[in-house]
Amino acid sequence: MRTVVLISGDPETQEEIKSVLPAGLGLEAYATLEACPRPRTPQEEEKYAGSVILIDVSGDGPLSARLEPFRLVGIPLVALIQTPARRDSVFRAGFDDYLLRPCSSSEFKSRLERLAQTG
Repeated sequence: MRTVVLISGDPETQEEIKSVLPAGLGLEAYATLEACPRPRTPQEEEKYAGSVILIDVSGDGPLSARLEPFRLVGIPLVALIQTPARRDSVFRAGFDDYLLRPCSSSEFKSRLERLAQTG
C-alpha cells in the first residue's frame, strides 16, 4: 500500500489523519468525492494501485453510486465514522472496512495491513 486518499472537506480531519498516518504512506486529500479523479483508463487505475480510499462519512447521504468507479477496480474503501452505530450502514453501502474516530496510528496501521492481506 502506497497512498491513502482522504475524502474530507474538514481541515481538522485532514490534520487528524496526517497525524496517525503510518510511516511510508503518502496522503492525497480531496474536499469532496467529486473532486477526486475517478479511475477511467488502465493508466488511471494503475495510479490507484496500492492505495486505499478513506472517506469521512460524518455527514449523511448516499454514497454507493459515487463509490462505484473505485469499487469496480478493486480499490479498498474505508469509512471514517464517528460512532459504532454507523458501522452496519457503511458495510451495506459497500465499504470494505471502517475506522472509528479518533483513531490511533496503530489501529490505522492494523486496518491497512488487513486490507492489504485480503485485497
